[in-house]
Amino acid sequence: MARRPLEVLAADAPIDEGAGLMVPGTARPGDIVTVSWTIEAGDADRRVALARADAPDFTWITVHRVGDETETVIKLPDEPGQYEVRFLDLQSQSVLGRAMITLGE
Repeated sequence: MARRPLEVLAADAPIDEGAGLMVPGTARPGDIVTVSWTIEAGDADRRVALARADAPDFTWITVHRVGDETETVIKLPDEPGQYEVRFLDLQSQSVLGRAMITLGE
């Protein structure tokens, strides 16, 4: 037998693996929001992506390549619902941060 710790989080809990991703928790459909992060891009191929909350990690509605900047603006979809902003490292195929954003009517 083996043992391994397991952490249970709420479905909308932000997850941060060093990205320092900051996103508003709620917005209206079609709004433009500012998303910021604290991690540096370095030599990695990194992206900030917006996806439906239930979409696979490396799919998105819109995506922004991360360079030297530490923030970007994202135009939100016109449909209400649960969405997720993800900070992706394409080189290592890892998610360095994720935060939920709820679009109300």
